[in-house]
Amino acid sequence: MGQSPKSEFYNDIAGTPFLQGNRTFGFMYPKFDTYTSKITKLAGKGDILFSVRAPVGDINIAPLELCIGRGLSAISSKNDNNEFLYYLLKNMKNIENFTSGTIFSSINKKTLENLEFYIPNNQTQRKIGKILRNIDEKIELNNKTIDNLEQISQTLFKHWFIDFEFPNEDGKPYKSSGGEMVESELGEIPKGWMIHSLSEYVDIKKGLSYKGEFLDKDKLLDESFPLISLSNFNFIKGFKDKKTKYYFGDYKQNHKIYPGDLIIAATDLTQDRKMLGAPALVPNLSDLMIYSLDVFKVIENNLPLYFLYFSLQTRNYRMIVEGNATGTTVLRISKDSLLSYKFPKSNNELEQLYHNTVVNIMNMISLLNEQSKFLEKLRDSLLPKLLSGEIEIPEDLEV
Repeated sequence: MGQSPKSEFYNDIAGTPFLQGNRTFGFMYPKFDTYTSKITKLAGKGDILFSVRAPVGDINIAPLELCIGRGLSAISSKNDNNEFLYYLLKNMKNIENFTSGTIFSSINKKTLENLEFYIPNNQTQRKIGKILRNIDEKIELNNKTIDNLEQISQTLFKHWFIDFEFPNEDGKPYKSSGGEMVESELGEIPKGWMIHSLSEYVDIKKGLSYKGEFLDKDKLLDESFPLISLSNFNFIKGFKDKKTKYYFGDYKQNHKIYPGDLIIAATDLTQDRKMLGAPALVPNLSDLMIYSLDVFKVIENNLPLYFLYFSLQTRNYRMIVEGNATGTTVLRISKDSLLSYKFPKSNNELEQLYHNTVVNIMNMISLLNEQSKFLEKLRDSLLPKLLSGEIEIPEDLEV
């Protein structure tokens, strides 16, 4: 079980990578934004990182040696088969039954050590672990490719609309080729550009105030459908469907949401303010999807979609969001505060040109996400059947 160093030993640059809990968990491996100069409890490379505090049961793999805090436990297999153990733990459906706590659920070391499972022989364990790991590695590769493609689009946006190095009439970078700049309330901008507020082009609206009694927590009901909520946002930007809620209650037509819609996080349960105001593009999860009260949906937009999407990731935008956050336990951002964001805009079709330039990149990202979604469904359908023996692996099968 983990043990947290005192906060005085934390920093964001040097030392041993530190995880307090599952906040920065990724698909298979965590990301690091905190380091510590004092080590309390170490997790070894390849250890399974198990969340012992709400949400209990989230798991990742330690990509290197790291320090873990009270929200995590590091688990390793005695027979040196962490791949199988990882999927065995991932397949646990009733982990909540073993938790304790009133406000925040948790699980202790003794309970973890006394969990019982049916397991096959060592050879079968290794084959199961390898089969499922191969699928997950393909998904992880897709995720890395998506990150690279998004970085390309983001870099181009910065080059054109922040550094003002868009192509001039001769195809050369505008600012560094002597393009005329003028003063504005946001600093120097190209001559002919104007400062605009988001409210001039965009309108947003919150979704359904849903009732918890109509949540289908285990996704067992045929009539339930995706409810897009705060749990679908990554920090700063991007959509995640890993923890999509499913709902079977009443809703109105204006609560519907569609693939390709742009949404914005209206609240944040963390104190980092990194999820608040984050934009995301909705993927195709179902024919019917609705969105919740903690989400803004862009209901009117007179800007090119991808220009708007990447505008909502800029430093100036983040400053507006984080500076106007209200609340203590739950942070909120108002509609008026979001729409007060100001940005420079050209007097020609440069924004549309940017959208047209990156649209194929964004389409590729959508295709990779769809492929990963299919692979996850394949893995999730194989996982219980392989573990239970319903699907037998031939002894002579080479994985």
